Amino acid sequence: MFDTFISYRRAGGAGVAARVYDFLKLKGFNPFYDMTGMEAGRFDEQLKMRLIQAENFILVLSPEALNRCSSDDDWVRTEIAAAIEYNLNIIVLQDDEFTYPPQLPESIQTISMYQAVTYNAASLSSRLETLPGLLKYPKDSFTSFSSGMASGKLTFSGKYISQYEDSDRGRIIVRKAPAVLHRFGNRVWGKTWFGTRQAWKISGRIYGKKRLAGIYRAKGYLDDGFGTFYLELKGNGALEGYWSGYDNENNSITTGRYVFKKQDAAYKVRYAKVSDFPSITRIADSRLGKNYITEEFLREILNEDDSTFCLVAYNSENSKIAGFCISKQVSYAELKKIAYGKDINELKFEKNIGIIKTVAVDERTKNLGLGSMLLGESLNTMAKQGVTSFASPAWKHAGVVNIASILEKCGFERAIEIPNYWYESSIEEGFNCPHCGNPCHCSCVIYIKI
Repeated sequence: MFDTFISYRRAGGAGVAARVYDFLKLKGFNPFYDMTGMEAGRFDEQLKMRLIQAENFILVLSPEALNRCSSDDDWVRTEIAAAIEYNLNIIVLQDDEFTYPPQLPESIQTISMYQAVTYNAASLSSRLETLPGLLKYPKDSFTSFSSGMASGKLTFSGKYISQYEDSDRGRIIVRKAPAVLHRFGNRVWGKTWFGTRQAWKISGRIYGKKRLAGIYRAKGYLDDGFGTFYLELKGNGALEGYWSGYDNENNSITTGRYVFKKQDAAYKVRYAKVSDFPSITRIADSRLGKNYITEEFLREILNEDDSTFCLVAYNSENSKIAGFCISKQVSYAELKKIAYGKDINELKFEKNIGIIKTVAVDERTKNLGLGSMLLGESLNTMAKQGVTSFASPAWKHAGVVNIASILEKCGFERAIEIPNYWYESSIEEGFNCPHCGNPCHCSCVIYIKI
């Protein structure tokens, strides 16, 4: 599967795109470049599939690259819109002489808000060296495995994060869901679920030691969806293949890619300690913005009572911190202050409300399910303290909510949205948003679970 999609305008951008492709290949990435990556068949369907597969989207903005985007059938416009819709990691590589046209189509207007890596003929080589630090490494997330993997023995059993293509109102989207598989002999069975409302049973057989084929069916009485799947076991413990089945909501047969990425069994969750502060702030600076979480703030949390706490996910083999979650209990009056005075009527209870303030995971360990693990442990901890209602303020930029999938998988629902939520605090506290810099113009979407 391609990890990076290179988008460019052939007139003026082909040479730069080719250099980007060659550079990334030398650095160990697997980029898609339409001059080398196309196969026989319809090019539009192939481009769409390559976009869905990719983690990263590099947009080469040569002079006048977006001047033709007003046309509905312009492919550069289509690629940019899809990258935004699928929430890819977008990196803009911009020529010094490029200028944005006076007006962009609504579907791609937010592209001008992304921080650009600028270049010219003389500086291109040095500017390319900055790209690896901006790209996601989907393969690196699975370089360390449990003891069974370290010994060289591949196994189908274990915890996974599944990714599957689905159809939603005529669009192809990619969903993520946790999964558990068990093996006995050549039989494999298990389950996968999406939030608290949908779950599926999986049953299959192993063929030739590396291939798994079988059926799935919905567990709920109201969902009679069923289908088949075919997966191949890769050297990194991931399963990759396709699924095909009956979608009772759309009354149609749907087919899409199906990927199971192995969760590392070495990761565990515990309360944060003072010695963890440098690792927590490093992750926070990278994922949330410089100085958004400080060591002084973390010390205040440790000095408070049990109603405020910070959990960390760590690798039990090397003790490295991979993520953290900060939670606290508040009254409804305090929640209204967090929501800038807005009412959330569903949460008007006498008991305290559990707030998930922040969830962040190191970029190198994304897609291992650590965010869901941290959130789940935080909810369980507060539930044991008698908390029954929860809320979480989530960051939204360019139409994308950063932890929406994690919250929704744990049963949270969207309640209200507040524009420019961190604008004043970013100025007063001096933190730099990773998207906007300073001041921050991102919105806040408050999710609730009752």
